[in-house]
Amino acid sequence: MRRETSLALVLLLACASNSDAGSDLTPSGDPPPVPAVRLHKVDPGAEGRMRTFFGRVAALDTVQKSFEINGRIIEIPVREGERIAAGEVIARLDPDPLERGVERALVAFQKAERDEARLRKLVSRNVVSEVSAEDAQTNRDLASVALRDAKAALEDAVLTAPFDGIVAERLVPPFTNVEPGEPVLALHDMSEVRVKIAVPERVLAEAGSPEAIRFFVAGPRGDLLPVELAEYEAQTEGVGQSFELSLRLPELSDALLIPGVSKTVFAQIPEPASGRLVPSGAILSGPDRAFQVMVFEPSDGDLGTVSRQTVEGSSPHGTARHVHGL
Repeated sequence: MRRETSLALVLLLACASNSDAGSDLTPSGDPPPVPAVRLHKVDPGAEGRMRTFFGRVAALDTVQKSFEINGRIIEIPVREGERIAAGEVIARLDPDPLERGVERALVAFQKAERDEARLRKLVSRNVVSEVSAEDAQTNRDLASVALRDAKAALEDAVLTAPFDGIVAERLVPPFTNVEPGEPVLALHDMSEVRVKIAVPERVLAEAGSPEAIRFFVAGPRGDLLPVELAEYEAQTEGVGQSFELSLRLPELSDALLIPGVSKTVFAQIPEPASGRLVPSGAILSGPDRAFQVMVFEPSDGDLGTVSRQTVEGSSPHGTARHVHGL
């Protein structure tokens, strides 16, 4: 079983060393008290440090829906903030002008069919040329296309939700005349819920890459639930030299899990596997300005000896150092 390593902090150790270690008895004849030092356990640092970030819930996408034709809106049956299902009707145009358009296109197509049939008969009798029959067929084909367009326009008068989501905003009121492509509603795609956080460049530099960081959010029972890194912007934000990370949230039974809601994210930053993280106060200056630490070697319960040990170190965080050689 591997023995845990402990470090004696420099200040308390110095106080202990001021006692008269060279005499075996005090002036009263009693044994001198055992010097006491404060110990700090050093872990390998495999789990890393935990950082807290405050983010906001975001939808997978937010899209603006519009009609492909012009017309007058007669109904918007959904409310802002309402959850909707894919295929649900979210807006309608007045169908009367479009239905009349279908009727006109149908009449024109039927007439073009009769004209073509009549000219085909005349061609068979050598009354008209083949060119006249071909022109009639072209007119029939054009009338057929116009009829399909009219029917498609009538179908486009009904706007449906392309996915399960939330109505983010109603951009126009009912009974408004809209043009093709004019936004009518904004929808949040909630098929996958994200939370976005801004991580400073310095933190990413310590971790090596965003994929090396482990992220967690608080669950309904207060426990930490792991979340996945979905994507991140490969460029810094304009302020603070930070990167925006998008995390994929698990399915939580939270009615307020909607875009814009704040969410606390815990990030576990890995430490270098080859070193151990110690407080800066435990670092001593040795010969040739080398780093040294005081290592406690237990011998009998809480009793033991303290010895100096030379180490190599670095200070990426300012308040603590990574040391090698323990």
